[in-house]
Amino acid sequence: MIPHRRNPVIFGPVPSRRLGQSLGIINVSPKQCSYSCVYCQIGETKLPNTIRGTYFGPGEIYETVRKKIEKIHASGLKIDYLTFVPTGEPALDENIGEAIKLLKYLDLKIAIISNASMLTREDVKNDFLQADYISLKIDTLSCKTWLKINRPHAHLKFHEIIQGIEDFKKIYHGTLVTETMLVKDVNDSIEEVERIADFIGDLNPDIAFLALPIRPPAMDWVRIPDEGTLIDLYPIFQARINRVEYLIDHEGSDFGYDKDDIRTSILEITLVHPLREDVLKQMIPDAKENEYIINELIIKKQLTKSSYKGKTFYLGKIINN
Repeated sequence: MIPHRRNPVIFGPVPSRRLGQSLGIINVSPKQCSYSCVYCQIGETKLPNTIRGTYFGPGEIYETVRKKIEKIHASGLKIDYLTFVPTGEPALDENIGEAIKLLKYLDLKIAIISNASMLTREDVKNDFLQADYISLKIDTLSCKTWLKINRPHAHLKFHEIIQGIEDFKKIYHGTLVTETMLVKDVNDSIEEVERIADFIGDLNPDIAFLALPIRPPAMDWVRIPDEGTLIDLYPIFQARINRVEYLIDHEGSDFGYDKDDIRTSILEITLVHPLREDVLKQMIPDAKENEYIINELIIKKQLTKSSYKGKTFYLGKIINN
């Protein structure tokens, strides 16, 4: 069980649409983020933060990951990436660079999924340079839209973030990808998309991913752009960017979990990754046991249930220390 976040949570491996089988590393406390994106699948950030701090020691993260890998390999599962993908912004961990240095000894590729807002800082750039794969969020090239869709901390400056992204690309030699979340009537106009595509095209990432809010978003009004709009927008990206991929489907259902401690596995995964009902049924195939465990976690307020676009999702409750 996870009554408190006194230790780093390592979850998965989970099937990632970008990284294959990804072992997730939660390296900051719950919802410590510089943004409060309207589409966030794990809810609002009540108090956005831009101050880097110490959450878990690098040695603590290394040992927790090492032990998890031993169990995963013993079960016959594989890992493609160790991925820093917390419930907020991984760059807020001032020890992430030291943690990456230690994790390199495990001989696995390391990825960071970031909103890019902290790349205005030289220390963050230096930490990120050590990772093999960096994903940066670029939802808009309009400050007005940025304020509406990403709802950043008041101290952040949009033009500095854009410059930080450009500067980082010049010095980074690993795999760099971008991710743009398209939200209906927010950043899906022709004008918005042309500006986004022009910038990403000049940035020249390895891949530009276009995502859609396919899981329950933080704000109820968030919607997926109309199908016709998506069809019209794709050629704009494709004409300006070398490689573009839509993330429009759910990932697979091949989640790694501890069968001897299924409750903890469910809570670890759902802290960051809402699970569909059909996936939980595969994890706990016995119908009576499935219903008992899920109801128990809901009654204890460790799991919440929601419906979105005709599907049922379960999300772990974030508990602050």
